[in-house]
Amino acid sequence: PDQVYCMLKHYDAAYENEAVITENLGCFNSLQTSGGRMRQMLFSSGLTISACLRRCLKGTDEASFDVFALGFGTHCYCGTGDVVASTRLDATECQASCGGNPTKNCGGTVAYTFHRTTPRGTNWTDAIITGESLT
Repeated sequence: PDQVYCMLKHYDAAYENEAVITENLGCFNSLQTSGGRMRQMLFSSGLTISACLRRCLKGTDEASFDVFALGFGTHCYCGTGDVVASTRLDATECQASCGGNPTKNCGGTVAYTFHRTTPRGTNWTDAIITGESLT
């Protein structure tokens, strides 16, 4: 109903009918995962975490993605698999403000903020209400 929609501040975090929970995996210096090198899927001076999430959830004709990363405050990367633990950096390396929301961090100048997505099933309101603010 329209009343519920108005109450959901971060409704845009759900793409179509697929809701997800995102987990911030931390700051890393490589776009390599166990699934291969991540692909740049979006460049935007107005980038937000939720915009990157939505782009990666769309996937491509040949791939779907369960990991996304942000870098330079303007770049969005999508991929699969586990992040390579040996490439972890201190969180202070990932303090580039997101172009579309300066209160959030979108990687760094030589570092990437990684997030994992987990499908939430059909009850998408739980994922949005309890999830971290992504915008």
